[in-house]
Amino acid sequence: MEKVSHLSLKRMADSWLNQTNYPTVAIVMDKKGFTIRQNGFVEMPWQFPLEYSLINGNNELHDSKIYWVKSAREHVTLKRKPYLISLDRGYSFYGKLKTRTSTDKLYWQARNDSDAITRYMAFCSLAEIQINRLMDKKDGDKKFTDLYISLLSNKELTSSMGALFLAIPQTVDDQRKACLYEKVYQARQEILKALAKKYKFELLELYETLKQPVLKKDYVAQQAAEIKQRQVKNLALGIIAKLDDMEVRRLIKSQFENATNATDKLVAFGLYLNSSANDKFKAMEEFEQIAHENPISYEAFLTVVGSNESDAVLRLIKKAESSEHFRLEEVNHSRSLYLPFAHNRRKSLQTVEGLEFLKKTLIKLTPVNDYLTSGILKVFSKIDLMEPKQQAQIVKCLVDVMERVNSEKFPSVSNSIRRLLHNSRKAVKSYEKKYGKLEIK
Repeated sequence: MEKVSHLSLKRMADSWLNQTNYPTVAIVMDKKGFTIRQNGFVEMPWQFPLEYSLINGNNELHDSKIYWVKSAREHVTLKRKPYLISLDRGYSFYGKLKTRTSTDKLYWQARNDSDAITRYMAFCSLAEIQINRLMDKKDGDKKFTDLYISLLSNKELTSSMGALFLAIPQTVDDQRKACLYEKVYQARQEILKALAKKYKFELLELYETLKQPVLKKDYVAQQAAEIKQRQVKNLALGIIAKLDDMEVRRLIKSQFENATNATDKLVAFGLYLNSSANDKFKAMEEFEQIAHENPISYEAFLTVVGSNESDAVLRLIKKAESSEHFRLEEVNHSRSLYLPFAHNRRKSLQTVEGLEFLKKTLIKLTPVNDYLTSGILKVFSKIDLMEPKQQAQIVKCLVDVMERVNSEKFPSVSNSIRRLLHNSRKAVKSYEKKYGKLEIK
């Protein structure tokens, strides 16, 4: 690599191979150019290429360059001041980029930037701004819903990128706000409901259009095009599903019953379980009778049930685990059902019923599969960032599990819990205020 590039790469390799984490890079504009500041390193700053292009108001690129970042702080001088700098084009380095780009320029970039990565990052920034505004009980920006539908309707964009480009983040940068899982969820729901209400006709029309077959000469190209088209079609259906009216439920059920591929069937199944349909338990029973005949299909079935976001999630999971086809000792069964639920922290950690169910699951799962139990325990890693009223109950859950688990037979589980408690000092203090001194041996 050094021979071809004519660069010395030893220092770059050392920075990446000898320390963990990744660079967080802040870009600050000034009259002469921009300053690059990176942090997150332990001893030596990372070295990496930062690709950028200057863009004028006519979406014309000029002075596209790759700048080799070597220090914690560097300045790049520009010959002229552009309308916008398109940074980290093509995802030129592994890390996180923070800029102070104005909202207007982010909208412009999300619509017009020729680089898919920087365009997507602009979209994500705008989506996070919306989530933060709604979490702070402020009105959302109506321009965002207009942007979203214009991108979703852009056939050139979706045929190239599929639906992944339009994934609204499920978290925010602020770690404390990110742990307000219910508020983040409700903010995302509000964005999607606003889209569904304003653009129901357009979404239904797009959905029907995307049901038409894709015609490509090459088999591989045909399959790739069909996958991307299904993604966009199911994204449109998922947005419409937020309306949860009779017409929408019939549409979802129709796709579920008439799907010709596993993706369409599973997406519709998940949407139907999340709806207020009275017969969703019956639909679940009928689907299980088909799915259990194939191990892969049954795992997918359990994953959808475990990922459910509705108020009936625990009833659905308990129904699945009480089935004659479910085997707790079968790792693929227990992982598919319990792991998605555990990762849904707004349900598993921040509701009384969910936390109690998770505790019982950890206790009964440990003797069967302590490795999976240790994996599920990772969802407790950020309890110090949660609200104090939640911390005490969550720590109590861990303490109860630790007391019920045989530490000699299953040291990986008991040691994982001790490590979590040692690293959650604030949460332990909240527990001790309510339940008394906690001795962690």
